[in-house]
This record gives sequence, structure tokens and C-alpha cells, in this order.
Amino acid sequence: MARLFIAWFGKPARLLGAVVIAGLLTLELRQYPPFLDILKDPFLRWFAVAFLLSIGGLATIPLERGGRFLKGKREKASTERAIIARLSDLTPHEAKVLQRYILDESRAENWDRAGGAVDTLARDGVLILIATNPALTFAPDAYALCETAWKHLHAHLELVSLKPRPAAPPHPDA
Repeated sequence: MARLFIAWFGKPARLLGAVVIAGLLTLELRQYPPFLDILKDPFLRWFAVAFLLSIGGLATIPLERGGRFLKGKREKASTERAIIARLSDLTPHEAKVLQRYILDESRAENWDRAGGAVDTLARDGVLILIATNPALTFAPDAYALCETAWKHLHAHLELVSLKPRPAAPPHPDA
């Protein structure tokens, strides 16, 4: 039982939230005479406290999930802003690396283990290492361009020293 209690209320915020919600429920329910009768009975009082704490604990689940969801969205937005800021500050070698992705219209490319621009872009989150083979010393590593960088570079080809593609001429039958 103690193990279940520790697992359920392992986080201090959840325990505090359950107590606060139970307290608010108690204040709200005190205006109803049947609830006051339960609180006056010393035997039933403990059941009422356990019931209110249980409701408070269950109410913390959607609150915690909502908080995790909002935290994830904030972290994702922060990461996207950092990647876009990094793309606006590329060295010529890094721009050359990213040109290969755009010109080949490829999300993943193989790069040798030379390091340099590829490793720097991977460290900053622009490229993601997707395959490596440490058993083969001369095998290339595969890096994928992250989704944010892919969209931003296609919208701003000037960042990798490419000119925007000209629009296709209208069809003569149109």
C-alpha cells in the first residue's frame, strides 16, 4: 500500500495539488447538510477524507498531462527558433553542406567521418545522425535534415546561396 502511495504521489506537486483540490471540495461541500453530518461522525469522517483526497489525486492527472503538453509545445517552439536563428548564421562550408540537401531534394545524405561543418550542424540540431556503423572505420554516417530546417531552407534559398526557382510559365491552354 505504501509503495502504491509513493508511486501515485511521488511528485510533490501532485500531492500538493491533491490536497489543495480536496480542501477546495471540502469548503464547497460544507454548505450541504448531509456532508456536515458525515463530517460530524468520527467513523465516516475518515472515509470522506479518503474520498476527497482520491478525487483530488485523480483530478491532478489531466492537469499534469496538460502541463506536460504545454511544456512540450514551448520546448518545440524554442528549438525551432534556435534552428532558424542558426540557419541565418551559416558559414560558407555549412551552406555548402546544406546546398546538397536542397539540390538533391533529399532529406538524408551520407557524409564521411571528416567532421567539421556536418558535425557542427548536427550539434546545433540542424542535422540529425540517423545511421552510423562504428564497426566499419571507413563507412559513411547518414545525417537527416530536420523538418524545421527543411521547410525554412526551401522558403529562404538565399541562406544557402541558391536562387529561388523561377515560377513555371502558364500553360498556353489555360
